[in-house]
Amino acid sequence: MPTESESLELVRRGFDAFSRRDLDESLAEMHPEIEWHVAFRMPDLPPDKDIYRGRQEVRELWESLLEVWDSLTIEVEEVLEDRDHLLVLRTRFTGRSTRHGVDIERVVYYVMEVQERTLRRVRPFESRAEALEAARVDD
Repeated sequence: MPTESESLELVRRGFDAFSRRDLDESLAEMHPEIEWHVAFRMPDLPPDKDIYRGRQEVRELWESLLEVWDSLTIEVEEVLEDRDHLLVLRTRFTGRSTRHGVDIERVVYYVMEVQERTLRRVRPFESRAEALEAARVDD
């Protein structure tokens, strides 16, 4: 059985830390100049901001989400591509907000770029085809 790449391991650690609300641990897996694209519009996020740059902006994004959501988790369901510097993943995003009386469960496809053993860029896509296309264009 093949072992996971170092890049996939760091993403899994980051998702796990985020799901436990350990933002410091999750952010430690990110490049100082991380570029995080928002997966989908959620209440309480600025409507005109789709990209968060740098660890501090990502922290602010996550803190605003965790303030409203009682639970948020991201889990890797399938690895579509795993190259040295690039991952394409199918993930399951789940959350519960008693404040808003809302539960969410969505599949999100991510193209994630790794640089210097840290997560450098995260882009979400609605479909497998869109994510794979974006990954091929990036090569």
